[in-house]
Amino acid sequence: MPLRNQVLAAWVVSRLVIAAGAWFGSQLAAAGHLDRHPRYDGGFVDLLTWWDGRYYLAIATDGYPAGDPSTLHGFFPLVAGVFAVFGDHLVPALIVANIAGLAAIWGVAELARGFFDEEVAVRAAWLFALAPGAVTLGMTYTEPYVVAFATGAALALLAGRPWLALALGIACGLTRVQGFVFALPLLAIAWRSPRRRLALAVACGPLIGLGLFVAYLAWRTGDWLAYSHAQADNSPFRNRTSPGPNGLVVAVRLAYQNLTRDGIVPWELRDVGGAVGYGALLAVAAWRRLPWPWIAAGVLAILIPISAGTMAGSSRYGLMALPAFWALALIVRRQTIFVGLACGSAGLLAVNALWLPLHWP
Repeated sequence: MPLRNQVLAAWVVSRLVIAAGAWFGSQLAAAGHLDRHPRYDGGFVDLLTWWDGRYYLAIATDGYPAGDPSTLHGFFPLVAGVFAVFGDHLVPALIVANIAGLAAIWGVAELARGFFDEEVAVRAAWLFALAPGAVTLGMTYTEPYVVAFATGAALALLAGRPWLALALGIACGLTRVQGFVFALPLLAIAWRSPRRRLALAVACGPLIGLGLFVAYLAWRTGDWLAYSHAQADNSPFRNRTSPGPNGLVVAVRLAYQNLTRDGIVPWELRDVGGAVGYGALLAVAAWRRLPWPWIAAGVLAILIPISAGTMAGSSRYGLMALPAFWALALIVRRQTIFVGLACGSAGLLAVNALWLPLHWP
């Protein structure tokens, strides 16, 4: 089966897994068999557009600042822009997010085919689509967009389409703070381009996107670090000073406390396991000498939010560590091992979707 068909099949199967888990979770919550978070009181579509999605909807409706500025300044504008196009209609925004998820799976697979071969690309597509944290590829979250834009910019630059690469790179930088790290692999691609000067300028697209958002917030709030301050003040789990090495220490200490206290909850295990697991796979990627700019981007994509003082969300942040999936696809060459791993991952993906009424992904 051609790679494009495998990508489409992986996307369809993963959509079914996410939908089944989310639907079952919403039904359990509605029947009173699953404790719901106080903020959640909706159905299937509401669940897949909940949590961060509602912050983006608030920004789309009222702009920056809207509601509590210390909270909303921490959310980048691109997903909010998608909501703004459709107003308060949730289904179209959810459809666009899922299409972005398809583009992300295709981008991960297409880059893997360029680096390795089609067999590795097929396995990477399935492993990425069915990763436990890939529940956000079916929600109105940033992960489907940032991976789609980053891989799309890289493929456009490799194909000699600099202006498309620039547009996609800027969009990547406007999606979430880690978007700027993908300037590293783009610059590495540009350095080998026959039109080096233009390509190097184009490769700065993610940095331009980040700069545009920072400048906009500074104009609206007078604070050039409004995003960072929003992240530091928003969550009780985060380091109250500023992101950095001290935040990493805080995150490790908090993870240890969460895993050794009474009453451990599943998402604590999920997020700590995600941070450790993706870190190990990136180490394997380095050992297998996969492209170092992509590895560096993956490491930064995980460490930047952890440096704010918590490992919460690491399971989904690992979706931006693309070499982790390429390395895993290289390791599991035996078909039986690959199928077993994909099925086990799909089960965890369904559970992650089922938990959504209780806790953010």
